[in-house]
Order: sequence, then structure tokens, then C-alpha cells
Amino acid sequence: MVKIANIGERLIHEHEIIEKAVIEYIKMVYREYSKDPLKYEKYVNKVFDNIKEYLFPHIGFEEDEVFPLLKDSPIVGELLEEHREYLSILEKARKEEKMARKIWILEKLAEKLHEHVKKENEELLPLLQLLSKT
Repeated sequence: MVKIANIGERLIHEHEIIEKAVIEYIKMVYREYSKDPLKYEKYVNKVFDNIKEYLFPHIGFEEDEVFPLLKDSPIVGELLEEHREYLSILEKARKEEKMARKIWILEKLAEKLHEHVKKENEELLPLLQLLSKT
């Protein structure tokens, strides 16, 4: 099944992009903001832009194309729940008025996203690979 193999490759590729464009970017903004808040405050909006550009489509891809292939696996429910949690955290950060708190929330989101990507790479991808061999 070439289609499943392609989905696995796309998943890996998107995870690499999310690590760089979202997770590492949030961490950099958090680090630099801590040193010079006024200078780096403007970069917070770019964090939301990156999330909109990279993370939202990725979540859609997983929920529309990947998870249905593995709907009987318990990990799917767990990952869906995590997606909802991340969207909730993101909304909380967006509504937060205090910039220092907003950036702290985003940094915590980056940590959670990193663990989520790791979990998908270690648990979801092997299931897809197994499925592609059947």
C-alpha cells in the first residue's frame, strides 16, 4: 500500500517542520523575550502565524487522513484528546493580556508539542508502517 507509506513520509516531514517552525521558534522567542521583553514582544504574533500556517493544517491532516486508518488503536483517542488540549492552550495564550504570561503559556505548549511529536513518531508511525505491509 503505497498510500499509507506516503502518509507516513508526510507525517515525518510535517513533524520536522513543526519542530523547527513552531516548537523551536516558540522556545527562541521565550528565551529572547526573557532577555529583552520590549524587543521581542513583536515576535509573539509570528508564533501565532506559524501555528496557523503549520500546526493547524497538520492537525487536520492527522485527523482526516491518518487517524481513520488506525481508528481501532487506543493511541488515536489519546492523540485526539491531546490535539484538543493544545487548541485550548493556544486559545488561552491568545486571550492572555499579559505578554510575559502569554509567552510562558506558549513555551509550555512548545514542550507539550515536542512530547506529542515524539509520541507520534515512536508509537503512531510504527503502526502505519505495520499497516502498509498488510
